[in-house]
Amino acid sequence: MTLDTIQIALDGLVIGSGLVLTLLSLARRSLALAHRTGHLVAVLAVAAWALRFWHSGHLPIFGAYESALSLACFGAVILWLVGLRTGEPFLSLFPAAAALLFLHGSRYSREISALTISERGVWVHLHAIFAFCAFGLGLAIVTAAFLVYRGRRPPMKRILLGFVALYALNIMTGSYYRFLLFGSPWSWDPIEAMNLACFLAFTTLVHMVSFRQWDLKKTAAWSIVCFVLLVLAYRLILVFPGWSSYHILDIGLRSHIVPR
Repeated sequence: MTLDTIQIALDGLVIGSGLVLTLLSLARRSLALAHRTGHLVAVLAVAAWALRFWHSGHLPIFGAYESALSLACFGAVILWLVGLRTGEPFLSLFPAAAALLFLHGSRYSREISALTISERGVWVHLHAIFAFCAFGLGLAIVTAAFLVYRGRRPPMKRILLGFVALYALNIMTGSYYRFLLFGSPWSWDPIEAMNLACFLAFTTLVHMVSFRQWDLKKTAAWSIVCFVLLVLAYRLILVFPGWSSYHILDIGLRSHIVPR
């Protein structure tokens, strides 16, 4: 059995188990069951990511497939840490999130691509790690909003502050890497503008929570709206022109979808 075959099997296991366990938890209406099964899917997602890391020889950051694996892996770790710190079931929505991420990534090429000299640099890796960790806290924000509507009181403000801090570091490291390559940190192309819009949306939400004393339910509702904006910004890369910024994390979205 080749590593490619094992990788495909692991990916399919994450997708299948994520969907089945999500449906089982919904049928039982059990938050505790969803959280316990979330641990299982988290282990599978991290294993799939680790296998890709070992097989490719570099941090999985090239293209839509590798970024989907990394988003799921870092999301699993971040959600586990937040749950461990708060005592809340933050892995309860992870089976569904992991299944969707792996399903999305599976539509694109699994071919291993070697990184260029600049792409192997420390700033690219820092940029990617901050992006993946920020997404993990984004999943934590959505989960916290879900828990609020289940009558619990997760620390939404602290999670939002952590997300904004990581998102800011993501933008700053990306801008510095662009400066190293092109001599300017910002170009106001569509991708950069959309990321800035998402950042401003979340910072505005933090401002309203901190200074307007929004209650948990209102904060939860607007947190979901901001996260949806973040996801749409990522998907809108598909319609952006070819002259917009080059991102190795999403290069697969610019290429053709692998035919079945």
